[in-house]
Amino acid sequence: ESQNTASCDAHLFVWSMDCPSDVQIHTDAGSATATFNLPDPIFHGLHSGRHPGVSVTEEGIWSGKAPGQSVSLGLSTHQLEYTTIVDEDLQTSATCTMSVTVVDEEAPQLACPSVVVMSAPAQFDAAAYIADGRVSATDNSGTSVQINFDAASVAAQFSAADVPHQIDFTGTETVGTLTDTCTVPVHVWDIACPSIANLQASAGGMLMIPELNVTGSTASGAGTMSV
Repeated sequence: ESQNTASCDAHLFVWSMDCPSDVQIHTDAGSATATFNLPDPIFHGLHSGRHPGVSVTEEGIWSGKAPGQSVSLGLSTHQLEYTTIVDEDLQTSATCTMSVTVVDEEAPQLACPSVVVMSAPAQFDAAAYIADGRVSATDNSGTSVQINFDAASVAAQFSAADVPHQIDFTGTETVGTLTDTCTVPVHVWDIACPSIANLQASAGGMLMIPELNVTGSTASGAGTMSV
């Protein structure tokens, strides 16, 4: 019986890949998206220089990106999958996932009329101002902005006053929680006609038209009156 023997050595490479840590980033200025530079994964246990290439994919959106490249991400939480290309020598691959959450750091922009002039008694219809766009809002996220107002501040009819009333509007993003506010100054004025007993005729029989009694927060600028 033969006692011949033979032996050989085998090198076993044990390795793994970890994805970059999950991150939260902000939208680019004036945009609803953010530019994200794909970071490198972290390899463990590989012989120097032997790790295979890496492909990054966002399911249903894009694929075939490589670490170091830039991608545009919208307002959401994105799951990015890193996958190593199968190495001809190692004949193995690895997969891991990281999440990138894009948040909006820019508040919506609310626009209100600079002033509203009304004659007493007056009722300010705040809902109508929103419905017809006199109070409007825009947002870089491209979504609508919910505009609200203090119902109690417009519940009662306005009377003439020495100072303007103020109606505050608030616009809130439908994506996110950022808000903006604007204020509508409401000036109310009233006209009181002179009593007939106070009318006087001139020596030539001409009727002297008396001054109207204009009161309220815009009394000095109520405009030209005609009779």
